[in-house]
Amino acid sequence: MSTFGSALSADAIASASKGEQPKVTLQETINKIKDLADSKNDKDAQFAMGLFLQQSNQQGALDQALAYYKKAADNGQLQAMNNWGFIVAASTQDAAKVKEGVASIKTASD
Repeated sequence: MSTFGSALSADAIASASKGEQPKVTLQETINKIKDLADSKNDKDAQFAMGLFLQQSNQQGALDQALAYYKKAADNGQLQAMNNWGFIVAASTQDAAKVKEGVASIKTASD
């Protein structure tokens, strides 16, 4: 298990399984995951930050998401390789970038 997995505390999981509110807020959990992604270079936390940002639809979030996906992909996180590759390949007319994105997807699938 990566360090990321420990960020989702056993207390939060236990509370949820009992139908109770966890003691840690969503923002506190995101902050812990961001810290793991940034300071501990945790590939799964980097992927999670990319996903959070991509789904946030905030202005500039996609560029931030791509940066986290790229870090995670460079660290060997397969889902990040796929997500980064797909977004890059589908969002440009630059043939070299499309090729790079497709290569990342192929690497993830091997």
